[in-house]
Amino acid sequence: MNIEDLSKAVFDYESGRWSLDQFADWFRHVSRPKFAESPQVLNAILEIDSLFSRLDHDGIEESEFRRELANTLGASPGRTLVF
Repeated sequence: MNIEDLSKAVFDYESGRWSLDQFADWFRHVSRPKFAESPQVLNAILEIDSLFSRLDHDGIEESEFRRELANTLGASPGRTLVF
């Protein structure tokens, strides 16, 4: 995986092309080998993991998850995630 793939997936979720479940399924599948990724990709995965943890365990609303994901990653077409 690379940052562009991650950025596109986040954008697909933020834009409504993917549901939260679709994004979560995709993310969990591609993030399994996270420790073999580049430091940049690993940092991005850990950021998203943290947000999923807050969603699953702290009870934040999906709207807050979506907002924090957008603020943390700043994903949009043509914009590269920077960590």
